[in-house]
Amino acid sequence: WGGSAPLPTTGEAPFGDGAAYDPIDRQWTALPAAPISARSNAASVWTGNEMLIWGGSDNGTSLTDGAAYDPAPETWR
Repeated sequence: WGGSAPLPTTGEAPFGDGAAYDPIDRQWTALPAAPISARSNAASVWTGNEMLIWGGSDNGTSLTDGAAYDPAPETWR
C-alpha cells in the first residue's frame, strides 16, 4: 500500500492505494479506499490478522498517522 513516483521536475507523487495477492489463485485484488492520505515510505507490518500502516511522507512532509486493514471483512480502521 502506498509508494510514490518521481515528478518531472522535483519531488514525488505519493500513492494512496494498494492490492492484496492471493498465491493460491495467483491474483491481485485492489484494496478498498483507506482512511489515511496517500504516502510513501510508510512502515507496514502483518500481525497475522491485519496489516498495519504508520507514518511515511507526502512529498517530504512527515506523516504521523496510520490505519489497520483487516482482509477478512475487507475493512480499514
